Amino acid sequence: MLRSVLYFLPFCFFINSQAENLIDEWKDLKEEYGLNLQTIYSFDERDFNTLSVYTAAYKLPGNFSFREFTDSHGNQKPPRNRARLTRSFSEYRLIYNLRGFTGSDRFAIEAECNFVFFTDEHTMRFSPTYKYSVPFLPDGSWIMWRFFPIETSDNMEMSWAWKFVTTDKWSITGFADYNIDKGQKDRWIVEPQLNITGSMTSFLYTWNTAITALKLPMISLTEMPG
Repeated sequence: MLRSVLYFLPFCFFINSQAENLIDEWKDLKEEYGLNLQTIYSFDERDFNTLSVYTAAYKLPGNFSFREFTDSHGNQKPPRNRARLTRSFSEYRLIYNLRGFTGSDRFAIEAECNFVFFTDEHTMRFSPTYKYSVPFLPDGSWIMWRFFPIETSDNMEMSWAWKFVTTDKWSITGFADYNIDKGQKDRWIVEPQLNITGSMTSFLYTWNTAITALKLPMISLTEMPG
């Protein structure tokens, strides 16, 4: 028994030292590249749950940045299987800031890829973006406008995203998309989200012209803000 403990202790020290090294490396990379990692588990009143993973690198070389999220949804039929994740959707964005040409951080060009697992519904699209601060709200408040005139799906979209800081602990984020779909009726998708800084919980409300209003209380499992 004593011999087993003596063999096991060095192994524990080694694992602990490696974990500390990984934490230090993550902190260095996070500072250098503006890394952000967040995992959210949400409960949807449409009778399914969702696991979301967000990653971002805000300070890549050459005025580039990268953002990505993957939503894995539960099974709605029957509702008792709402926690069984059977559907996934991913969105990847590569952003080039035009500060070198315009002298301002407000303008950028964005390439986006939307990937739906287990289907052929994949889309590439390109957009100019314009982001500006909101002067009458605290620092960190902004609005961003995007327009996608070029899509592989022959559709178009205009989009607004925002972050409104109200107090040290409360903020409102979200987006409003106006979709111009070929062969279908144009539709809005609006998702404002109320956030509590330092809390594991936020609340998201979704409004879609094609679907009834939805509420999603969201629980953040891990968060490393950029």
